[in-house]
Amino acid sequence: MSLAERNEYYLKEHTPNNPQEEKKIALQPVEKKEPVNKVSVLSRLEKIIGVSFVVALLVLSVATIKLTTAVNKEEEAISLKQQKIGTSKKEVNRLEQEKNELLRQDRVKEIAEKSGIKLHEDSIRTIRE
Repeated sequence: MSLAERNEYYLKEHTPNNPQEEKKIALQPVEKKEPVNKVSVLSRLEKIIGVSFVVALLVLSVATIKLTTAVNKEEEAISLKQQKIGTSKKEVNRLEQEKNELLRQDRVKEIAEKSGIKLHEDSIRTIRE
């Protein structure tokens, strides 16, 4: 290779590219790609798993709501029973007090005297529960 050929070869290899040529290369039209449908990319098994997961979530949420409603109903029934028990206890206490007042020995003697019944101290007994 002669010196002139070498210089020419060197200039071809090491000269900077023309920016206009680079732009032409860069501005080449891009191939149009069709949009990919993401649902069609999923396999049948993945679709089944996804749908079953959503169905399971819906079933669990409905079951939670039903259970919460049932628990609230039972709590209301329990509180009504407790109220009835409370009023019954108050009534029992009131009746016990009234019974004690009616069974007082002084009162019994007073009623017997008004009725004209003579009391024999031997036959009077104290009633205890």
